[in-house]
Amino acid sequence: MKGCGNNLKNKRLAISGAILVIVVIIAVIVFTVLAKNNGSAEKKVVNNFTEALQKQKYDAIAPLVVSDKANDEKNSEDIVKRYKNVFDSLEVTETKITNVDVKKDEEDKKYHFSYTAKYKTFLGWTEEFKYKGSFVDDNDEVKIAWQPSLIIPFMSPGDKIAVDNTSAKRGEIVDVNGEKLAFNKQQKQAGLYPDQLKLGKGQKENLKSIAALFDVDEKILTAQLKQEWVQGDSFVPIKIVPLSFKVPDAINGVTMKEVRARYYPYSEAASHLIGYVGEVSAEDIKKEPTFKPGDLIGKSGLEYTFNKRLKGENGGSITVVNDVTDKADNVQMKKAVNGENIHLTINADIQAKAYEELKDTVGSYTAMDPKTGGLTALVSVPAYDPNKMTAGITDKDYAKYESDKNLPFLARYTARYAPGSTFKTITAGIGLDAKKIDPLKKRAITGLKWQKDKSWGDYFVTRVSDVPQVDMTDALVYSDNIYFAQEALSMGQDTMENGLKKLPFGTDFKLPLDMADAQLSNKGINSDILLADTSYGQGELLITPIQQLAMYSTFARDGKLIYPHLEVTKNAPKETEIFTKETAEKVKNALYETVNRPEGTAHGLQTAGKHIAAKTGTAEIKEKQDTKGDENSFVLAMDTTDASYISITMVEKSNVNLKGKKIVDVTKPILGFYYDNLK
Repeated sequence: MKGCGNNLKNKRLAISGAILVIVVIIAVIVFTVLAKNNGSAEKKVVNNFTEALQKQKYDAIAPLVVSDKANDEKNSEDIVKRYKNVFDSLEVTETKITNVDVKKDEEDKKYHFSYTAKYKTFLGWTEEFKYKGSFVDDNDEVKIAWQPSLIIPFMSPGDKIAVDNTSAKRGEIVDVNGEKLAFNKQQKQAGLYPDQLKLGKGQKENLKSIAALFDVDEKILTAQLKQEWVQGDSFVPIKIVPLSFKVPDAINGVTMKEVRARYYPYSEAASHLIGYVGEVSAEDIKKEPTFKPGDLIGKSGLEYTFNKRLKGENGGSITVVNDVTDKADNVQMKKAVNGENIHLTINADIQAKAYEELKDTVGSYTAMDPKTGGLTALVSVPAYDPNKMTAGITDKDYAKYESDKNLPFLARYTARYAPGSTFKTITAGIGLDAKKIDPLKKRAITGLKWQKDKSWGDYFVTRVSDVPQVDMTDALVYSDNIYFAQEALSMGQDTMENGLKKLPFGTDFKLPLDMADAQLSNKGINSDILLADTSYGQGELLITPIQQLAMYSTFARDGKLIYPHLEVTKNAPKETEIFTKETAEKVKNALYETVNRPEGTAHGLQTAGKHIAAKTGTAEIKEKQDTKGDENSFVLAMDTTDASYISITMVEKSNVNLKGKKIVDVTKPILGFYYDNLK
């Protein structure tokens, strides 16, 4: 019996152990089931899904989704392709997803998810869209039950995304009278049609013929065809051509479309000022991601400087189109904002006339209305054809421009030069205001060269006319360097420098032009020789023609310097008093004599019945004393009756580039144009 008791006890222990094991197993199963259904798997899937969307890594979506049979997208690869197609067409560059949430529905006892998203498309940021979705069990894996509504919330199976682009019209650049200097004109855009290149003689021969027809390097055409975005039916731009242009029937692979392309009616006459537009480069796109291939932007001149104002903002719409009703629901819409028109103070007629007179030289013509400070002409020669640049200049033509030793891309009205004898007007003004120059006092000067004393070594100040007795007016009429050198040394360095410091040396005029500040000297006027040289416009002076105009405007405006501007404005001009009215009048009267006395260096500008004041100047650039160097010539001119204009004509290496003429000879017809047409 004792043995039976032990057996019974053992059996009870075995049964208890078995029950315990069963309980543990059941607990594990229950725990596993509960763990599987606490939403952790769903949360992980949704987080991975939204992270892939936000990073635009659409391939990462494939293992996370299962498509419903009712969708056009039958598998995950189709879904990935759909995302790529849609978001590429919308040019989505950024996605922001917030408020990601996974919750169990109390009614169906299943987990559902939601999140909010917005996209930066070619139209900017969309509004926030609220997304909802559910899960499916795919071979014991939790996946998202994908629907088109996960692209756009109100999309249904079969719906399509429609994209419409509306380009902003680029603003015009017009002159003071509303004359167009840059505008959009109906023209033809020639382009390659890749699929058709294979017809006829074949792609190789067609490209060869096309390159010859449009004077474009064949290698460039080939490179354009290899761009990533090019498809068989793409339009690959070549160049802008006239509306009358026709492609021979024997050439395949070229198509035309009418476009409104940028046009510059004054061509070379205003090329440096206005500039030109061109297609964005890879470098442009890198700097500004909103640019895309084919976009036109300003490449130089005011087209470049004012590009943001001129180009406006493109618009368009993104809609979801129902495949049954054709009803379109807006995803995003933006109205195009046309570019701003830029109104310049430039007078196109003066600009064209000045270019015509100067085009065979190397130099510039700069003019201003001294009453307002508005720049009325900014001409530089030689120039380039901006219409060629915009249409698609050939390598040959561009190489010709680049190799030209006269630098046709240089805007000479913003380049710095020693101003030469035109600057004597400033020295005279400083001396008169400081009571250091007596305008009636005659200086006795002998010969054509002079030096202060033997300490100057072999350095001499020279002059052109051997006039024994010279007062201030005579010195301006004859352009006597020795007179002004002696007056500068007599008034002293301090007086001269204090007067010069009133002028805008080192001042930025805030013009929309690339221009360095005017320079008085490298390290101050630290020697008598430099003081003498500065007095007649050489030494270390470096001043652009625009800056010269501002400085010399004091004599046209009763001693007040006016700051130049280029855009039409209703604001009062900025001015500052430099000289007294009496001083300005005395200098201006002397410049009138320089034109009207037969011995005056500007006598060639004399015109019957016209009241012209002027001063010529020559800055000689040479290696050493007593040698002949290249000469840059200037002529300052202004009207003495109503201050209707003040101008600077400049010719580089005038001893060569004027071809035997004098600088007054090319200036006189321009001034005549003022009196005949504008006064």
